[in-house]
Amino acid sequence: MARQPLASGRRARDPPRRKLICVSSSRKLPELYHGGEAGLVPGQKLLPPSLSGARSCADLDSRHCRPDRVYLTADPEEAAIYAALAASWGFGDVYQVEPMDEPKPVAWDARGTSFFTTRAATVVAVVRRGVCPEEAASRMRRFLLLLLSEELDNR
Repeated sequence: MARQPLASGRRARDPPRRKLICVSSSRKLPELYHGGEAGLVPGQKLLPPSLSGARSCADLDSRHCRPDRVYLTADPEEAAIYAALAASWGFGDVYQVEPMDEPKPVAWDARGTSFFTTRAATVVAVVRRGVCPEEAASRMRRFLLLLLSEELDNR
């Protein structure tokens, strides 16, 4: 017995067509960077300081920096500051990284740079080697002047 076409063009007993909508919980993230100890290579895993024993901002400020997280930024220039500060001898490296889990947003600086934390990350590429502390100090000075300028503009 042949099925009769309906007005919609489907036949009487054909199952209804369903649209499959793919919804992903992970949004498109920018390239992410990490500044830290020198000498890592692509493919190497970045672990939080609580597991690796590496120096981190948590050594100086455990209220704002967690030792059980790896910190990432969307700005390689920002990562350079942390590379210079985190390295034992003052010449850390900047890495492009891929988080091992869904990164959680932390804060945004005055220029809109995004910061994230993750449980671990993998080095994808070495962006810079040997960032000196003087460069970090210079960048921090510029950042503080920017904040001061914005503060004065808001008065």
